[in-house]
Amino acid sequence: MNSRIQIVIGVTLGVLLILGGAVFVGTQYIIPNLVDRQGGENATTTDASLVFLRSQYETATSAHNRLKSENVAYAQANQLRVTGKYADAAVAYRSALVGVTDVAENAEIKFWLAYSDAASGNYVDAIATYKELAAASTTLSRVTRAHAVQNLAHMFYRFGDPVITREIFKDEPYRSLWVPNRVSLSYRHVFDYAASLHPLALSETYSADWYADRLLAGTTTRPEYKVIIREKLELAEKNMASVRDDPTQRNTFLNAFEKRAEVLGKMRRIGDTSFADPDEAFKELLRYAETYRLSDGTPRLQYAYYLSNMYGKERAAEVQSVLAPIIADPDGHGVVVAHLLRAGPSRSSIVNQNVTLLASIDPAFRKTLLSFGWTEKDLQTN
Repeated sequence: MNSRIQIVIGVTLGVLLILGGAVFVGTQYIIPNLVDRQGGENATTTDASLVFLRSQYETATSAHNRLKSENVAYAQANQLRVTGKYADAAVAYRSALVGVTDVAENAEIKFWLAYSDAASGNYVDAIATYKELAAASTTLSRVTRAHAVQNLAHMFYRFGDPVITREIFKDEPYRSLWVPNRVSLSYRHVFDYAASLHPLALSETYSADWYADRLLAGTTTRPEYKVIIREKLELAEKNMASVRDDPTQRNTFLNAFEKRAEVLGKMRRIGDTSFADPDEAFKELLRYAETYRLSDGTPRLQYAYYLSNMYGKERAAEVQSVLAPIIADPDGHGVVVAHLLRAGPSRSSIVNQNVTLLASIDPAFRKTLLSFGWTEKDLQTN
């Protein structure tokens, strides 16, 4: 399944009250009324923190293994989930919860329950479960709760349903993160909230992407944005290094790896060469997907978007090479890509611009889109 749809949540995951957005102060940025990013349990990226982080994943893995062997309903739920029967899986996970008092096992079940509810379109219950986990400050660690907050925000980018936004921001502490008519900023606040509990790579890279988008759009030239982006990417890279070899985190790692490459590409497009090379980042991303047999659909699309926007037809051969596997097997590179090819023009003007640009550079990609019902009018470039 595509990395944007399948985010592995096999760790136990929370919340402290947050009021207001990020405020830049010198070379730091703070979130008012929230515990210091560098203070408290496991909020740093020190050696001791990394040991603690790994221990949390090991605890979750142990809970998962015990449940598989001892809880029949849990084992059944896992089988239903991996075969894509998410609604049935959610029913089985609810059965698996009955009588479970161990904190790690209870949280493990609830994370998979929320995942299955979300994947089946039951966003309301999924969000309620994530919020419950995120608020469990007396029983779950900060890193565990950070994952719950992160999963809330990532739900929107996985599924895009406005119901998700309504449910997340309808009550505190998330209501205080909402900025009217600025959805992306509001979600950046949620990712920042998660990162304040623990600097998880996915949260840091999504937040960095918001700042990069502002610079790319030309709506601001604020130099402090680059400082923030650099800090977030550094924190993300430290976190990725700590979980890179953890098999339960590979899809989450892939998501963060992909977003990092996107951010680097945007910085290169605005002419800043002081950041890491986006070409190398995208190539490493694809190698990682291949090594662990993860879906490379959206990584390939994002790499093609970067190449086409940065270089146009000058690097057409590379664009075509990156897209060739998708064209050869449109359904074999994740449901997001398959949906994109078949759904026609998106509600997002940026997605449409990127797709039409690719179609103008890669005749085979254009032919594939037309075979799925796109029209020549849909693929006209401005």
